[in-house]
Amino acid sequence: MKIKYLKHMTHINNLDSIFKYGLLSHNNKFQKIDISNKEVNKRRNKIEPIFHRNLHDYVPFYFNPKNAMLYKTEKEFGSDIIILYFNFNIINNNTIFSYHNASKKMAKFFKNYDKFNQEVAWKHIFNGSWKDNPILKARMMSECLIYKKVNINNLVKIVVRDEQTKAKLKKFNINIEVNKKLFFFGNNITNFDKLEQKDI
Repeated sequence: MKIKYLKHMTHINNLDSIFKYGLLSHNNKFQKIDISNKEVNKRRNKIEPIFHRNLHDYVPFYFNPKNAMLYKTEKEFGSDIIILYFNFNIINNNTIFSYHNASKKMAKFFKNYDKFNQEVAWKHIFNGSWKDNPILKARMMSECLIYKKVNINNLVKIVVRDEQTKAKLKKFNINIEVNKKLFFFGNNITNFDKLEQKDI
């Protein structure tokens, strides 16, 4: 599959530091609000098999942002959760790809995107729901991991779930897009619809 964007979710209050310092790996001192799951982070404190670095040394991106992490964080933080769309060309020789969430024992790691592309089930990664299926849930959270830092110049747009959130971001010189379908909550509706190609 030809991927145009990689997506990273964060809290709106982290944007100032992201625009100032770039998008940094998990253990950065500039992050104001950590939206990550603490139990999952314990499992991510491990060495990956490609370059033998800690997973926390990488900036994590999803192919399909409408996954279990978004569901949890949006439920907790509401419309303050936003999705950053970066050009796929941020990948480099230090990039790794994980089929399944990288914290899972079942995760398979790749150095080469072409090899990753050949072996994964994209229909599972971009599935609309993981109900009662832990393997599908993990596959929907397959990752692209960029070592250390991603320059903000590669940010294409920020996607939010409502106009009120968009208004909060008007000071940033970047395209802000409202896309309710990309999120689970809003108007008191939990939405598990499949995304269209333009949304991913």
